Amino acid sequence: MIIAPREPRYWLPYIAIPQLKDGHIHLDGSERRISQDDFVEWTKKLKPQANDVIVVRRCSSGDSAVVPPNFECAIGQNLVVLRADGSKVYPPFLRWLVRSDDWWEQVRKYINVGAVFDSLKCREIPGFELPIPPISAQRKSPVLSALDDRITLLRDTNATLEAIAQALFKSWFVDFDPVRAKQQGLAPEGMDEATAALFPDGFEESELGPVPRGWRFSTLEDVSDVGIGKTPPRKEARWFSERPEDIRWVSIRDMGNSGAFLSETSEFLTREAIDRFNVRRVPDGTCY
Repeated sequence: MIIAPREPRYWLPYIAIPQLKDGHIHLDGSERRISQDDFVEWTKKLKPQANDVIVVRRCSSGDSAVVPPNFECAIGQNLVVLRADGSKVYPPFLRWLVRSDDWWEQVRKYINVGAVFDSLKCREIPGFELPIPPISAQRKSPVLSALDDRITLLRDTNATLEAIAQALFKSWFVDFDPVRAKQQGLAPEGMDEATAALFPDGFEESELGPVPRGWRFSTLEDVSDVGIGKTPPRKEARWFSERPEDIRWVSIRDMGNSGAFLSETSEFLTREAIDRFNVRRVPDGTCY
């Protein structure tokens, strides 16, 4: 008799740093999944619940995400869970405390600068000092949640538009659909006459195969300036800034937050630091 191995009843998400984005937990299918048995074992000491805040303590230290209602998960070793008991902090309000300027000031105070990754020590996070408004004021946080939901909806809309733009780019500049249509004597779909006139009506052979007539291959060096970023000492960075003369500093943690457009950064540099350490400033339209 051959006995097949017992299949897990179902799989539950194991949350790691890549799943924490924009204050929310994002599942896109790339996250690790664990069995129900492993889930029970791994959450014996702590099982995340609604309104808990998961904080990153290594690499992108201080970043966080709130646990939504009716969501079961286990968390990775570089994450810490904060939970409000309701006596001083209204649980739904906790997520906003850890996204405030005061929170980032504490992160900057306690962060340990390493050769590879910055980190926060678990034992030091309980010592963070934050201004706590009255519970009555905290209970107005659903207004903030409504605004946050609106922002999320707009980001989802932007993601949809970006997917459409990528599909259009592939059609025009990878599959060359407008050229193929004109080659058959047809009008290219989805474009006006002026745009259609920019595409030739046939192909020619090249060392890489057929290309639209008159087009050529170029390297990035031919059409752009390629540069490498530079990281000044961490003490020169500011977690937030109200000074208009300070300059946004783009780091790896900012790359996954804004989709195709970078509208904000997590840190700033003073103009003095930029001049002193010869940090390169980039113009609008730069690709990172």
